[in-house]
Amino acid sequence: MHPQALAFAATLLSFAAHGNRIDLQLDRGSAEIVFLTEKSFHFRRVLEGALPAAMPSLPTPVVIQMDDTPGALRVRTKFLEVAIDKHGLLLHVRRADGVPLMADLTEPKADGSGVSWERQALPGARFYGLGPRAELTFDLRGKSVQAEIPFLLSTAGYGEFHAGAGRFHVDFTAADRYRIQAPKVDYYFYYGPTPKEICQEIGR
Repeated sequence: MHPQALAFAATLLSFAAHGNRIDLQLDRGSAEIVFLTEKSFHFRRVLEGALPAAMPSLPTPVVIQMDDTPGALRVRTKFLEVAIDKHGLLLHVRRADGVPLMADLTEPKADGSGVSWERQALPGARFYGLGPRAELTFDLRGKSVQAEIPFLLSTAGYGEFHAGAGRFHVDFTAADRYRIQAPKVDYYFYYGPTPKEICQEIGR
């Protein structure tokens, strides 16, 4: 993150684990991450105030390990490591062997009636989904897409589904990143790594 942005970034003050759920207490807004399985999680964040109550769920218990480092909270399962920056609350998701999967590049900010933020687009990774389109090519690289179905599949080995009703737009025109515009920060992350395994995670 650019040094000038740190002055405006939200700061992680404390965290508390409640089974599969980790509550993240911020100096501005609030957030939580809930591990649904060893390969998937649900992340929610609001920029101001408290998170709205979520629907009650009873996910299967997941063994997680937390490492509180000076710069980030690192949460590990058998398959994933999720690093949550203490300044800006950017998420960086890697496989257990350290291979990058997904990484936030900017902190979410208010954008119209919703929020927007940028993610890394790994070299060589392709992106599919976001609903039906008339184009002959399915790869979303180089496109700016109004998402009818806010589910994105990456050949990096993951899928992400953005929850809630409203306008979703994803811009892939930059070579090294993609920009998400959504009603709120509320998404599910599914690691495969294959498309079949990603779909299996969604069905659990």
